[in-house]
Amino acid sequence: MNRHPDSRHRRILGLVVLLAAVVLAGYPLLVLADFSVSDWQYVKTITLPPDLGEAMLAEVVVDSQVFAKANKGLGDLRIVRDGEEEVPYQLAITRGGSRRTPHNVRIQDLGHLPGRHTELVIDLGQPGLLHNEVEIFTTSKNFRRKVVLESSNDGESWLTVSQGVEIYDFTVAKRNFNARNTLVQYTESTARYLRVRILNDGEAPLAITGASAASLVEEEPLRTEYPVQIIDRGEDSTREISSLTVDLATTGLPTDRLTLGIGETNFHRRVTLEGSLDGESWRAISGSGEVYAYQTPKFTGSNLMVDYPEVTYRYLRLSIHNQDDAPLAVDGVTASGLRRRLIFQAAPEATYGLYYGNRQARQPSYDLERFLPYLETGNLPGAELGEQQNNPQFALPELPVSERFPWLITLGVAAVAAVAGLLLFGVLRQAKKVLPPPE
Repeated sequence: MNRHPDSRHRRILGLVVLLAAVVLAGYPLLVLADFSVSDWQYVKTITLPPDLGEAMLAEVVVDSQVFAKANKGLGDLRIVRDGEEEVPYQLAITRGGSRRTPHNVRIQDLGHLPGRHTELVIDLGQPGLLHNEVEIFTTSKNFRRKVVLESSNDGESWLTVSQGVEIYDFTVAKRNFNARNTLVQYTESTARYLRVRILNDGEAPLAITGASAASLVEEEPLRTEYPVQIIDRGEDSTREISSLTVDLATTGLPTDRLTLGIGETNFHRRVTLEGSLDGESWRAISGSGEVYAYQTPKFTGSNLMVDYPEVTYRYLRLSIHNQDDAPLAVDGVTASGLRRRLIFQAAPEATYGLYYGNRQARQPSYDLERFLPYLETGNLPGAELGEQQNNPQFALPELPVSERFPWLITLGVAAVAAVAGLLLFGVLRQAKKVLPPPE
């Protein structure tokens, strides 16, 4: 007795699924395994500082070789003790910032001594408030003045806390440019009164509208400089642009600032920036900046830094918009970015290595990340990275079946097609028996 057609169809369909599974078995799945030294391609020796105590926190700075070979974001970095034990670490980036605490103040005794100085007294209301910054409010433009600052607890005995600091304003209306600083910073004080003297040196007094006092706590960002090579210079007279192309020698370096070496003064130029991984295809880097240098009786100052959002391009092309001015002579360029530090607990009797170069590695997560904010990490002992070496234990990952036996895919696809054809042929035969013949 013949078996039911549906039964045969199910058997054929099962064969199709089985063959498809055999073909697809050649494509590996990403399986995250426990740490194994043999999975990492590169290693650098970590040399601990000689004055390291027992089980202390130490730090090591990521260098350009690691950036070049590690995964983007540095998720494949592993610190290993004695060649086998994974050590928790925290990747730290000190971006810097400031925290300002303003105080309510009262301004009194504002007046001018003709030809000599403008004076005012700031009353913080009570002694004991911590302050280290005074800001002077004025509507005047294009000035440059020296300031003398004194402090007192009783308003009678005064102590000089700052002198010679300059406040200034430099405005170029046609360029929509303004450089201004009316802040006076000084050593922290708890005095109740501050007396401000603005030296006019024979010039007209400033139009003072008020002042403020505050406590300012600043944290400087930690940065790393990278040498660059100028590989191309160009001039486009039609667009009135000078271009400068620099090479950082490798991709992966996180930079957000170029500093230009320009010996000229009294210039002000707009600049734009592009980035490239290969030196052929370029992409605009968002934002634009300005570089300038002034040396005039009313204002002396400069800005030769071009800041931009952090990128990891190997090549950077800077365009300087000259308008109708002569091109600037750029003598040199340096690139810099925020420093990456690896903070870990180290023992002086152990040896440590930094492993990297594993495309399948995941971002590690350690308990250290949770309690590190409660530890002092500002001045940690600094370890040093050695030269990059190939990990002698590194084993190339086994190629998938599809790459070891490339003919298997072709054979599997042909087999699936043949089985599908047979299945279709069987369906047509069954349909011919059931359906009436055509008229």
